[in-house]
Amino acid sequence: MSRSMIMVLLALFGVSCHSGGHSTGAASHEMATHGGDHAKRDIASLEIINFRMPSDHLVTGGQLTQEQMVALQEEGYGTFINLRPVEEKGTGWEEQFSAAQGISFTRIPVAGAAGVTRESAERLAEALNSGESGAVVYCASGNRVGALLALKAHFVDGQNAEDALQFGLDAGMTRLEPLVRELLELPESDS
Repeated sequence: MSRSMIMVLLALFGVSCHSGGHSTGAASHEMATHGGDHAKRDIASLEIINFRMPSDHLVTGGQLTQEQMVALQEEGYGTFINLRPVEEKGTGWEEQFSAAQGISFTRIPVAGAAGVTRESAERLAEALNSGESGAVVYCASGNRVGALLALKAHFVDGQNAEDALQFGLDAGMTRLEPLVRELLELPESDS
């Protein structure tokens, strides 16, 4: 899809698009210091599947579109991480598209529950630490994202297990909660 076509589509969605390559940390800083709530509303208007913003400079959710990637980059997000293996339907296009758009993109294939491991969480932490400020982490629905972020919060960032679990839930974890509870050595939920 050409840049002009993307700009037309973004205009239809009411998202401004200016020319330029990589966004800088200054855009993320501006977003954080002068309108984090406004930026959250702007991003919510992109209609990202299961959109969440569990912390400053971190957007999570389901599969992005090309238009959403460009719009998020324009909002100051410089790191995009997809947890879906390329074999999953609806993904696999991001590497070529992001390279053409100057978007920093990493794929960490997490094939369902079997891929939700401490090692995958450590890979996610490494990708987040090596990228630009402002990150977008997504999968099909946000469930794997929340699960890995919970494990990262505990095993990498040192949060206690309960707080790490809550962070994962805030980031979009749903059906993987029992597995993550087990990996965090927490009792099963009463619900």
